[in-house]
Amino acid sequence: MRGLFIHIVIFNVVSALLVGAWLLTTGSTEELRHIQDDPLYSARHGFWPLVVGAIWGGVLVIHAGIWFATLFPGGRQARRRRAERHDRHRDHRPPPIPPVPPAPRAPGAAPNTDLAKHAAQAAIGLVESLAGRAASRPSTPPTSTPGRHWVAVMFTDLVGSTGLAESLGDSTWHEMLAGHRALVRKCVDDCRGTEVGTQGDGFLVRFDTPDAAVTCAISVQRQMGESRDGGAFVPELRVGIHAGEALADDNDLVGRVINLAARVTDAAEPGEILITEPVADHLSPGVALVDRGLKPLKGFAQPRHLLAVVWHPTDETIVLTTAELEDDEA
Repeated sequence: MRGLFIHIVIFNVVSALLVGAWLLTTGSTEELRHIQDDPLYSARHGFWPLVVGAIWGGVLVIHAGIWFATLFPGGRQARRRRAERHDRHRDHRPPPIPPVPPAPRAPGAAPNTDLAKHAAQAAIGLVESLAGRAASRPSTPPTSTPGRHWVAVMFTDLVGSTGLAESLGDSTWHEMLAGHRALVRKCVDDCRGTEVGTQGDGFLVRFDTPDAAVTCAISVQRQMGESRDGGAFVPELRVGIHAGEALADDNDLVGRVINLAARVTDAAEPGEILITEPVADHLSPGVALVDRGLKPLKGFAQPRHLLAVVWHPTDETIVLTTAELEDDEA
């Protein structure tokens, strides 16, 4: 029984260490939650600790089967016969070597029977530490295969952030910025976006569709507006969205679509969501828009047609409807 117990403890400790190594190197806590919900997820996403655990688990099952077999009458008879043979040949064996006395235990030290418990607790603590480090990394799902992909790109920029950081002080500014980042990341997750990167107070986020990008931007602006209406100090936010082909590789985006989206953000007014015509062309009916006309953008030879997404409709708002879209197509 003692041998089986030690085997189980060692199996659990090593399994925990392997999962911790996976979290620290290639895995994430988000993937670990998927693996717990869907075991087949591990086979598709390279959860290599499962291979070691499966092989070792088979050995552990065999060990447990052997131990359980000794509990039956046949097993007890076999042990009795072995004991009788041992007694018959005991006189012909050399005298046994006296056992080495155990090393003296320091006052207050835990008994040997507690070593397995302490080892398991240490392994659990290590895994929790590694999981914390993995969770601190940007939680961005891996992109698809490297190459050119049609994406919708969203940039955000807090208005007057440099002056605010100077006037508010490091502590207050850090607290406000942390709350803003948490809000943006929640909206991005809700709309199934992927955070590509952050620079200061701004975000670069990719989406599979313009609808998802615009929905995310509206959600961020509305929640910031509600906090502002409730009396909280919340700075204004500029948002720029563009859609097109970009080179995607290792959670990074490269291409003119990124540069243009950044310039669209610079052209936006405080509290405005500004989009390009390609984004507007792919939006679903019901989105409120205001035509901003052709705007020159720094670094681009030709002006671009820009439109503002309105989350507080005004008299100049244009709302795309299904009937208007059908008339345009006709």
